[in-house]
Amino acid sequence: MKRTIRILALFIVIAMLSTMLVGCAKTPLGKYTRNLGGIETVYEFKLFSKVVCTTRIVGESESATVVKEGKYKITQDKDNPEQLLITLEFDGEGSETSTFHQGEINNKKYIKIGNIEYVK
Repeated sequence: MKRTIRILALFIVIAMLSTMLVGCAKTPLGKYTRNLGGIETVYEFKLFSKVVCTTRIVGESESATVVKEGKYKITQDKDNPEQLLITLEFDGEGSETSTFHQGEINNKKYIKIGNIEYVK
């Protein structure tokens, strides 16, 4: 009887760990950057679904930096199960949902939020 309970407990632990690993597979941890004409946008994805978005605008005479913190959530599109969606919700702002893709080209990781690509 004790052996059966141990085996059952082991299977439950393995199932839980497998579920956690699968859930983490779509997590874009790290910093992803995009530079375009003097505007640099950096998304830093952290553990526990936290995200920090830093936008730097560099001009000839002055520069400005805007930092927003919030949470993100990646889900599957109900209308198109092959498509992922990312919902970004920054403190003091509403939430915004866009398409999401994560990949790698020439050993460089990237994410795509909507039509905008960010490189790690």
